[in-house]
Formats: sequence, C-alpha cells, structure tokens
Amino acid sequence: MSAPAEDSAPDDPRAPDDPRAEARARARESAAASARRRRERLRRARERRARRVEREADLALRLRSESRRNTIALNVTVVLSLAATFALSSLFPSERERAAISLPGAFAVIAITVYAASFALLTHWTFHRLPRRDVVIAARLARARRTSPWLRWVAGRGSVSSEALGLVLLAVLAILLLLLSEPGPYRVVLLVTTIAAILCTWYSTAVTLAVEYAAADGHGDAFELRTPRRGFDEYLYVSMIVQVSGSANENVPLTSGARRLVRLQALLGHVMTSVVVALGISVVITVL
Repeated sequence: MSAPAEDSAPDDPRAPDDPRAEARARARESAAASARRRRERLRRARERRARRVEREADLALRLRSESRRNTIALNVTVVLSLAATFALSSLFPSERERAAISLPGAFAVIAITVYAASFALLTHWTFHRLPRRDVVIAARLARARRTSPWLRWVAGRGSVSSEALGLVLLAVLAILLLLLSEPGPYRVVLLVTTIAAILCTWYSTAVTLAVEYAAADGHGDAFELRTPRRGFDEYLYVSMIVQVSGSANENVPLTSGARRLVRLQALLGHVMTSVVVALGISVVITVL
C-alpha cells in the first residue's frame, strides 16, 4: 500500500516580496539617481566655470596693452557721450535751457568722466586677473611710456601727477558748473554729473597709483607688505589706504621711489577729501 502524498509544497520563487523592502529599494534607486544628477550638474558647472576663467584669462592677456584699453575707453566715451548729448538735447530743446545747463561744459565733464572711469575699470578688471609677473610687466611698460615724451604723446597718457591733477580739476569743474547753474529742473543733470565726476576722480586716482606701486615693487623690495602675496589687489589695497588715511600704515615704503608715490597720493587724497568732497557736499546741500 502506497504512502500518502505530503501536503507541503516547495517555495515559489515568484512569490511577492515584502512591500516595505520594495519601498526601500525604490527609495535607494531614487536617491542614487538624484545623486547622479547632482554630480552631473556640478561637473557641468565646473566645466562652465573653467571655460569662463580661461576666456577671462585670455582676454586679460589681450588687455595688458595700454593702447588697447585706451582704444576701448575712447570708443565707449564717444558712444556714451553722443548718447548723453542727444538725451540732453531732447530733454532741454530750448536755447535758454541749454545755456542754463552749460551744455558744452556738461558735455566735456561727461566725456572726460566716462573716459577716466572706463579706463580705470578696464585696468582694474585686467590686472586683477593677471599673475604678478604680467602685472609688473604691464605696469612698468605703462610707466616707461609716461617717461618718454614721444611715447606719452602717442599713447595719450600723461604722468601720474598730471593725470591725478587733471582728475581733481575735472571734479572742481563739475562742482563749479553746478554752483553757477541757474535754478531749474535741469540742475538734477548737473548734480548727477558732479557726483559721478567726484566718484570717478577718487576711484581712477586709486587705480592709477596702484599700477605705479606695482611698477615700483617689481623686485618685491619697495614695500613691506604684511601678506606674502603681491598681486594687484594688494597694491590697490595699499593705494586706497593711503588715499583715505594719508599714510601707508603697516605697508611701509622702503625705497625713495615708493615713498615719493605714497607722498604724492597722500597729498592728493588730502586735497580730494578736504577740498573736493567737502566743496561738493556743501554745493549739493545748497542746491537741494
């Protein structure tokens, strides 16, 4: 007589799994996919940043030439000055209003302010992205052009003292135009022009002297800096400190040329702070 068949059946491998395990597996897959997408976005962002830095470095190398920066600044000046002249002529069509606003003087102040600001911004942007070696080369070449009368005439740049004095006179001219203007709504244009000229004078002087500090410190022995790095940002910091406080503070000039530059900038900073800015503020308060 045969034995009875066993009731137990073998386990079915296709039996459904635990729902909680499936949910955990889906969560792990979703987290892994999110991490992969995040890594891909970071990789693309790093590549874009690297390409942008490479393009900026290549452009900065091209803009080492003072002539190129000068040409770009002149083109920007022509375009913006013509646009400003057209706008002023449209806002003030009558001859009386144009005479009251001193349109030729205002145009001269606007043109010189735009040129000085454009050249200073281009110089700051370029030298900020250059290594120290290229900063020193470009700064010394600019200084050599200023010492040669023929190259100074060709490049259209004067000495450091003449450029700084010209910027101070620009701010004084803008203040005088605002002071001598007749009451009216067009005084707002002269007020904005005066403020822009004063700010441009301060900033352009700081950038110009920073370039001169870089040229004087080509061998790293003209200043006693607290930081071992001697890039353009450090020289611009020294320039702004001297222009604000009238002294180099902890950044001690060690050579006669460096001391002469610091002395010149301290004098210019005192003139701009105590004369130009104070006069400009008093005139603005009087006009308002």
